[in-house]
Amino acid sequence: MRPWPEAPDEHGVLVRPAAPGDAAAAHALVCELEGRALYPTSFRKRYRALVADDRYLCLVAERNGAVVGALDVRVERQPHHDRPVAEIIEFVVDAGERGRGLGARMFGVACELARERGCELIEVHSRRDRIRAHGFYEGLGMSPTHVHLTMSLDRDGGDR
Repeated sequence: MRPWPEAPDEHGVLVRPAAPGDAAAAHALVCELEGRALYPTSFRKRYRALVADDRYLCLVAERNGAVVGALDVRVERQPHHDRPVAEIIEFVVDAGERGRGLGARMFGVACELARERGCELIEVHSRRDRIRAHGFYEGLGMSPTHVHLTMSLDRDGGDR
């Protein structure tokens, strides 16, 4: 895997692999993204498991020691693709940091790491109401090629 920078870039931002200790910051960012409070204990447990799992590429961006972005990618084989596929499962940049190129930089690092893993494509599912996010992804060269359908199987709402 590629070497990681040890110091922030010219904008004072360091993009690095996520660590188990980033779980609380990632929780706050994902709650911001989802617009709701997620159970912190179960979220942190799941996040720490993702960070430790080789099937996931988990990145954070920090400025002045504070985590201001989180990006989690699952790498998996699918029967209809010759090579693995990278799927962005969560990607959020702190609202105060948006529009400065940080998201594009994190996306670029994720793509580079996915290429190193032999992935043939990167994909993301995004809620219909996240119009700005769709524009962001399309601006990076992604295309809206699929329809994503979901159905809850939980009777109690989940996330415990």
